Amino acid sequence: MLAAASTALLAGGAAYLDGQLRISSDVCEIVRQRLGKRNLKRAMNRETSPCFNLFKANAQKYASYEAIWTRNGSFSWQNALDMVCKYASYFRSQGVGPGDIVTFYLINSAELIFGWMALVALGAAPALINYNLEKDALVRCVEVGAAKLMVVDANADCHARAFGVQKELSKLGVRMVVLNDELKLTIKSLAAIEPTQPSTLNTTLAIMYTSGSTGLPKAMLVGIQRAYCTASVSFKTFGQKAGPHGDRSFYCIPLYHGTGGIAAMIDFMGGLSIAVVPKFSLSRFWEECINSKSTIVLYVGEIMRYLLSAKPTSSEKKHYIRLIWGNGLRPDVWTKVQERFGIVEVGEFYAQTEGMLTLVNHSRNGLSKGAVGHQGYINRLQTRKTYTTAQIDGLTGDMYRDPITGLARETPLSEGGEVLVRVQNREDWRGYYNGEEATDRKFVKDVLQKGDLFYSTGDALRRTTDGYWYFLDRLGDTYRWKGENVSTTEVAEILGGHPMVSEANVYGVSIPGHEGKVGCVALRLSVEQGASDQWQSTLVDHLRSNLPAYAVPVFVRLITDSESMMTGNHKYIKGPLQQEGIDPGLTGTKVAGGEKHRMFWLPHGAKKYEIYGSSEWSAINQSLVKL
Repeated sequence: MLAAASTALLAGGAAYLDGQLRISSDVCEIVRQRLGKRNLKRAMNRETSPCFNLFKANAQKYASYEAIWTRNGSFSWQNALDMVCKYASYFRSQGVGPGDIVTFYLINSAELIFGWMALVALGAAPALINYNLEKDALVRCVEVGAAKLMVVDANADCHARAFGVQKELSKLGVRMVVLNDELKLTIKSLAAIEPTQPSTLNTTLAIMYTSGSTGLPKAMLVGIQRAYCTASVSFKTFGQKAGPHGDRSFYCIPLYHGTGGIAAMIDFMGGLSIAVVPKFSLSRFWEECINSKSTIVLYVGEIMRYLLSAKPTSSEKKHYIRLIWGNGLRPDVWTKVQERFGIVEVGEFYAQTEGMLTLVNHSRNGLSKGAVGHQGYINRLQTRKTYTTAQIDGLTGDMYRDPITGLARETPLSEGGEVLVRVQNREDWRGYYNGEEATDRKFVKDVLQKGDLFYSTGDALRRTTDGYWYFLDRLGDTYRWKGENVSTTEVAEILGGHPMVSEANVYGVSIPGHEGKVGCVALRLSVEQGASDQWQSTLVDHLRSNLPAYAVPVFVRLITDSESMMTGNHKYIKGPLQQEGIDPGLTGTKVAGGEKHRMFWLPHGAKKYEIYGSSEWSAINQSLVKL
């Protein structure tokens, strides 16, 4: 009796201690990482791509079971293997070989997955471009990726945008092919010959584009290690199960994003069935989750807020979803999503396309609501000298530097600040593809002491004493709106191309009931044309012709004196503008002379900027208008 009681007491004490320190989760993660690295090392000794080999092994293991569900039909694992081999044959016929890059300008589809895996099997990789981009932004991304072949979606809008810059792309030596029904049939008729191409640790899984925190879109090489190590380990981060009696992940988020694309390839390689739809559809979401028998949904925060905004339906609780995971699920909607839709588990994570910092929070209760990641006691010990948070300059949004020492000011992790990752040298991070200057800007030196070197995440976070990380703000030259990263540098550049614009200071502002930040610009018109109101319509036409819809600023603040908007070294001040936001009642409280500024906005569907005031602010606050 005494022995049994002692055992029970010890077990209870151990469970309590583990609950406080989260040692078991740290141990699982350590084991997972070591197994992944071991598997990759073994796979590298073979004569074919480790990613293709892993996919092939699972496809043969689950041959007759469903691998991919789409709106137009399904593919078994054997079908999927055959299609990957056929796409590899096609790309070989187009001269694609090891080390080559092929631009994908494609909407979500099974064919995108087949083509991607085929390229990786050949030792090549896709450059995944946002299919909303057009004109200069599209040309810039294709040029940075340095591909000579571009696969374009047959969707009419995609086709028009791509061929709208055909002349510019031809000058770069880029040849375009349209993935229409005719080409799909041609590829389907090819022989399913398995590709044989060995990989190295430097083999690329994909090129993805990020605005990061330093301006214009940059290309990031994503190595095969990142996906293979995760896919090759049977016990997953969120407990996902492969095989015919396992999970199915539902992908309605764009596969050109790191969140969706890398996750889909990890699932596909690892034998986990997926459902792929072209785009998120509010009206079809639950119906498609049910029809596809999906058990997992990948999200960005905006999707969950959209679902909550819809009228309740009987189908929203008849689904099989046990887990949602992604990033951007804000604390104010977290519990609402779980309660309304009957979701038991939430997997929130923080990561960057650049891959220098990844945090994960697997939440099964309300204790970790809103956290973007968690570190147990062991993990905190391991990284105690790796991560630091630095004070942010309230005016510029940059990292604060002491005017005398030139060093940054470290803040307690519990208070938060810009997260910096210590590196030994610049080789610790692969850097941007064909972007040496942008790569240099991601490193900061002389932070805590002269000679040290850190990688700048461009994001502000804080960590509680028990290891939970919470997102505070995105810093630098980007903000996020409608699930997309917006480069303030790019928007300002386009604004500067309008003949009536003299200066443009672009920034993002948080508003009630919306994820991310809405686009704003403090605008100074040219003196000789400042009295004209033509800018209100011509500027909208100019912006819509040169930017994706999500990047067009919704709010304009007309200024007359730009001197009050700059620091002594002529850097734009954004902090006070962001603090005042779009509340007319706050105008002039933070920005000197701000009470004299006129505000305008672009209502949904409008063709020109209209006068903005307290009544419009009230309507936004009450969620009576769509932005």
